[in-house]
Amino acid sequence: MKLEEKLLRLRKQHGLSQQEMADELAVSRQTISKWETGITIPSSENLIGIGKLLNVPINVLVDDSASLEPPPVSSTATEPMKTEDQKIIGHVFRFSKKLCFAFCILLFLIGIFLGTRLPFSNRWTRDERQPDPMEELVKVEVDISHADSFSTEPLQP
Repeated sequence: MKLEEKLLRLRKQHGLSQQEMADELAVSRQTISKWETGITIPSSENLIGIGKLLNVPINVLVDDSASLEPPPVSSTATEPMKTEDQKIIGHVFRFSKKLCFAFCILLFLIGIFLGTRLPFSNRWTRDERQPDPMEELVKVEVDISHADSFSTEPLQP
């Protein structure tokens, strides 16, 4: 049995849609479709994820001569997770990634806000009641009270 046939059969046996399987493996639904039709094959990283998700050894997936047997039932406490548990973990993981992203954006915005308020900012150190130094340079006071009239002759020192 070929890899694409095994993938299709195992996905259906586990009651997963292509979209659900894609969400669990962090790929697109179209990628799952291409794997199941034999257009492309999964990468080794994706094969590991498929094996864990469908509880099948990778060598069974890639070996065309290997048959699909149900995994042996384990009586130990280390029983593999059920598909529902895996879905919940996948949802929690995606939510935590989004939460982390939102937190980073919030920290970035706080940093920008505080950056405008730090001691090296003019608004922090300058007393608002004092005039701006540039305004002092522009103001020129000329005392013309002692002059009777305006003249075009240069002033004598």
